[in-house]
Amino acid sequence: QPTGIPRSMLMVNPQGSYALLNGSVAVLKPNEAAFDKEMEGLSSTRSVGDLPPELHCPLCNNVMKDAVLTSKCCFKSFCDKCIRDYIMSKSACVCLATNILADDLLPNKTLRDAINRILETGNSSTE
Repeated sequence: QPTGIPRSMLMVNPQGSYALLNGSVAVLKPNEAAFDKEMEGLSSTRSVGDLPPELHCPLCNNVMKDAVLTSKCCFKSFCDKCIRDYIMSKSACVCLATNILADDLLPNKTLRDAINRILETGNSSTE
C-alpha cells in the first residue's frame, strides 16, 4: 500500500506496484511540473554553444549527434547523419578518400558519452 503518497499522485495501472484500497493496482504519476522545472535549471547551466569546438561536427558545426568515426581513412568524428549523407552524395569522405562506405563508420561511444556527460552535469570542465 502506498504510504505518504497523495492519491492525486497515483494512477491505476495493472502493472503497478501500489495496492489501492479498492483492490486495484497503481503507479506514480509523472510530475511534469517538477520535471519542467529541473530541465529549465539544466539548460541554463550549460548551453550547447558553450561546448568546446572539438565536440562540434566539422560538417554542420553543431554539437555532434550520434558521433561516428571514419574507420578507413582520416579517423575523424562527425554526426552520423552528416557524414552518411556526405559519403552517399559524394561517394567520398571529406578527406577525399574514395574507398569509403557508410558501412565503414564506427560509433564513437567515448565521444557520445563525453558529450552526454557534459550536457547532463552542466560541468564546464572538458576533462
